[in-house]
Amino acid sequence: AVPLQALSSPSNESLVLSAEVMAVNNTPPVTNDALFWLEKVARAANTTSFSGVYTYGIDSEWGSAHVEHRWYEGEAYRKTIYLTGYPRTMVHVGNITRCLHKGQHPANLSHDVFHPIELALRQSGGELLENYRVTMDMTPLRIAGYNSFQMSILPKISDRYGYHVWLEENSGLPMRVDVLDEKNKLIRIYQFAEVTIGEDIPLSLFNLEGPGHFVSLPVKDNEADSRSGSNLMISKHWQPAYLPSGFKAVSDPVVMEQNKRHHQRFSDGLSQFSLFVDRLDSGKPITLDQSMGPSSAAIRSTYKDEELYRIIVVGELPLTTASKIADSVVQADTPIATQSIGH
Repeated sequence: AVPLQALSSPSNESLVLSAEVMAVNNTPPVTNDALFWLEKVARAANTTSFSGVYTYGIDSEWGSAHVEHRWYEGEAYRKTIYLTGYPRTMVHVGNITRCLHKGQHPANLSHDVFHPIELALRQSGGELLENYRVTMDMTPLRIAGYNSFQMSILPKISDRYGYHVWLEENSGLPMRVDVLDEKNKLIRIYQFAEVTIGEDIPLSLFNLEGPGHFVSLPVKDNEADSRSGSNLMISKHWQPAYLPSGFKAVSDPVVMEQNKRHHQRFSDGLSQFSLFVDRLDSGKPITLDQSMGPSSAAIRSTYKDEELYRIIVVGELPLTTASKIADSVVQADTPIATQSIGH
């Protein structure tokens, strides 16, 4: 054993200081540059595999799920098994999403609560800075066994949500996401309780077979719609006349059932919403605005050529913004051009 007085001697203090300096010099530099971390998050979406359990909720309302995520040959594979609530499994293979479950799928059930963390994974860099103020707090916080740094992403205009995101120091993987409403009030927390980063996950795990239904399928232009047997003959395109700054179409319009159903997604690189338009064979016009946690839905009705259409805008937006978008939806001769976000 070394006497305590020996450890406090000037010569030993110099040795300890030298060792600390060497350790610092061998540590990768840590920067608080927001653009550096935004790009690191974007790379994490394309390079990082992980598996773990995360929780989501606020106050007394909480749920949990097990997730497996892998990126392979340019496509994302993800499997989410819900551990609380209605038993179901979501499987994503590229642009295909299937919800596996027994029996009838309950109404008003979120398709994938992992989505907000995925959005943080896929946010853009420079474009995002045009509409958000992004800052870093480099005080490490330990989450699920990993050191993480806090990124604050706050909108310049209160027409969208803000986020506090804790990023794992090496991979940039979001370990926790706090969602803030337009008044900067915390409305939802998503956080890993345990996670393994860099795990080799077999592709056989992401099996789309089993009872359930498809949430999304890729539909190519000028090809028959396999779900309805009709041709994609589009005479008019439904689109919002108003989009908040930075929002772009990130999917081509999908039209099904002989122009009776229309779907398109929009995003600013972080937040996103979907536009649905259905032609109704019967029913009455309806106007409805509703929010649940970070999700908002605005429903409108309109008559075109003596036929009734229902317009739905749903996504991670303040209700006032979703309502304004829904009120602006019109028919146009050409669709909004699809643009990539952040890559």
